[in-house]
Amino acid sequence: MLDGSQVRKLLDIEPLREGIEHKVGVLRSEKRVIKDYDTRLLDEETSYPIYKPTDSLFDYLTDLILCNHLFGDDLQLMGFYEESNHLHVVITQPFVDGSHPDLRTLVEKLEEQGLLQEKSGLAQDRFWVDAGPAGHLLVKDAHEDNVIVNPKTNRAELIDVHFSLGGRKARITALQALGLF
Repeated sequence: MLDGSQVRKLLDIEPLREGIEHKVGVLRSEKRVIKDYDTRLLDEETSYPIYKPTDSLFDYLTDLILCNHLFGDDLQLMGFYEESNHLHVVITQPFVDGSHPDLRTLVEKLEEQGLLQEKSGLAQDRFWVDAGPAGHLLVKDAHEDNVIVNPKTNRAELIDVHFSLGGRKARITALQALGLF
């Protein structure tokens, strides 16, 4: 368990624009970013739950494992803290220098890297990736804000994507096929 006030201090050193599910800060000396995932986000104006790209904490955590395995990411779980009776998950990942691509460039780069857009020609954020023994898995949330084109490698780096696997049993089966569960 982590100290939430210490996590907030790290986030405040050099904050980045936050997304729907994460508050993000740069840990420049470590060449990483820190992300605080609030497992229960509410819209401040309406108090309604905000859409999250995962259905459960299990899905969120196993998405991290899948990203590390399939995309060579270095997502690391730092720990958890509790605040206002709900859990926060704190992760880090490498800082990727570059720019967010437009949709056309995003699709082009991801397809060059072997991912295939679920429905070609549509402005959507879902791509198929060949996961070997687990078959083709559907990557979701791969939109312009969650992809950075690294100018040194000219590759599209997925920085916050998730997987649609048709339920917990299918997710566990895929993880087992990959030797991850």
